[in-house]
Amino acid sequence: RQYAVARDGRFVAAASEDIAVGDIVMLRGDQEVPCDMLLLASSLPEGSTFINTANLDGEGDLKLRRALPQTSALGLEADPTLAASLRLQVPVLAPHTLSG
Repeated sequence: RQYAVARDGRFVAAASEDIAVGDIVMLRGDQEVPCDMLLLASSLPEGSTFINTANLDGEGDLKLRRALPQTSALGLEADPTLAASLRLQVPVLAPHTLSG
């Protein structure tokens, strides 16, 4: 599968296996999430989105996720030149929790 990945200041098509830690990936519509990701922005109000985690936990209902207020203002016009750093907790067994 191909995804829009920020490379050299623009979005280019890249296969899921070529996505690396730190890449900015733009998903559209019903595209499958190819890897662990942090939601930066969404076309929905308040940077929200709904995801289906059935392939992870067997639950078929949609789950609400929200981008941080600091990044949700990015909106639909994602900037492929965006540079940022994140400070996160060490990995944990609970896949639906993140502190950072």
